Amino acid sequence: MTTVAVLQARTGSSRLPAKALLDFHGLPLAILAAKRAASTGHAVIVATSDDPADDHLAQTCADHGIEVFRGPLDNVLQRFVSALAEYPDDTPVVRLTGDNIVPDGSFLDLLLNEFKERRLRYLGTASAETGLPYGLSAEIFYLADLRQANVETDSSFDREHVTPWLKRAFGATMTTQFTKLARGHNRVTVDTLDDYLSLQKIFPDTQDPVSIPWADIVGLVDHGLYQPTSPRPAEKFVLGGAQFGMPYGIVSAGQPDQARSTHIIKTAIANGASTIDTARAYGESEKVIGKALATGWEDRASVVTKLPPELGLPDDAADYAVELAVRNSIQASCLALGQPKLDCLLLHRANQMTALGGAIWSSLMQMKDNGTVESIGVSVQSADELRQALDNGDVDHVQMPYNILDHRWEEMVPAILAARDARPLKIHIRSALLQGLLTSNDSDLWARAHITDHGAIGRWLDSMMQQTGRTDRIDLCLAWARSQPWIDGVVVGVDNIDQLHQNLQYFRKPVLEQSDISLVNNERPRVDDNTLNPANWKAA
Repeated sequence: MTTVAVLQARTGSSRLPAKALLDFHGLPLAILAAKRAASTGHAVIVATSDDPADDHLAQTCADHGIEVFRGPLDNVLQRFVSALAEYPDDTPVVRLTGDNIVPDGSFLDLLLNEFKERRLRYLGTASAETGLPYGLSAEIFYLADLRQANVETDSSFDREHVTPWLKRAFGATMTTQFTKLARGHNRVTVDTLDDYLSLQKIFPDTQDPVSIPWADIVGLVDHGLYQPTSPRPAEKFVLGGAQFGMPYGIVSAGQPDQARSTHIIKTAIANGASTIDTARAYGESEKVIGKALATGWEDRASVVTKLPPELGLPDDAADYAVELAVRNSIQASCLALGQPKLDCLLLHRANQMTALGGAIWSSLMQMKDNGTVESIGVSVQSADELRQALDNGDVDHVQMPYNILDHRWEEMVPAILAARDARPLKIHIRSALLQGLLTSNDSDLWARAHITDHGAIGRWLDSMMQQTGRTDRIDLCLAWARSQPWIDGVVVGVDNIDQLHQNLQYFRKPVLEQSDISLVNNERPRVDDNTLNPANWKAA
């Protein structure tokens, strides 16, 4: 039975312009992808668009002796069907993309054998559970089914992405033969310049890039840029962005520059940090984050930012003036972050919910309604403020301080859980280390937090650390926060890359056992709000 691989490719790419024609070890990327797919004799067609922008790509394919078909720019499904017009219905079709250069003919052979042996109508690889790195990708289906999809669907999404109708009709079955590779956390696609540079490091430069076996490339993937350091992602890890814009915290190693901040941000995202927290009030933080994400990383993490604590408005400001101030702040955040809209916007202070007759909050709701902001919420400091936020059904996101000494929220946990059951609501906590104070034995720092004798607290922390089997106080405090079922994310700021890697290790460790949680609850020393709220601390 004849098999044909159709490799879709275009010159247009917003994140990495003209990447299909980028030279990779002597060949344009799309040509290399096609030649590797054909390495065991499979017929390969490069399906590109009939847009004039793809003229050079089509000519390049022809120059390399690769069959090329040109079809509709936006209707990729129709492009596939038209490219295969001369093939019979029972033809197995392999769908490939020009930015994934690792699949070769032997890899396709393994997938095709599985497809036939399991008597499937669809087989894919796009899941970390397959054990394959992201970018070692292929989809297999029968041409008859693709033709049926082209007749049945009127969805622009289906037509752009080719296979959604097939997956709905026949199930999105994933390959099961590669799970022992355990490389689902790695990345070998070419979507950004960093991806391209990563693969340059992974591919041996002493071999013909067409003939390197796919498995050999996977074995070298750790040599690439921004590859995760562990198969286990850092769950609940939210990268704090305050340090990128200004010196922050009572214990700080200083503000990293743009290059170091970018390295921290990308490394964190690669290792599972899907959210970055920042604010207009954090100096240049938004701008630093925006520059780091501008190289094609925008879709790999969401950003939570906040309005300024003060909008500079008089108490009798008219609603239109409030709306203008909010809109201007949002626009400034969008410009700094390099985004057309905000993922999540919080009120920096809870009193902004009711200030100016509720006009600030109403403006946020309006911005959400018109699509300028995806979700809205509030940063709270007290139980009363949290209660107000939970009672407001329009609040999508709450950020609050919380640490292992913090007893203030105990009575609020049932209300938090009830609110989360009633609506989509994210809870992120900050200051899990109490701005670093809980890791310090400096008497002067504790005195600023109104603790004149910190020895008892230090001994208790060290005792809990030993009894729960944690490495150090940081491990204990982060494990405590991660163990709370009502917490979706723990905001942690870092000053340098070594500190980030250490925190990633903490977040990959198991959470506390219930017996450990009970132990902490039963023996926790009591401190008051003057210590728990850094706003009440003495100046340095």
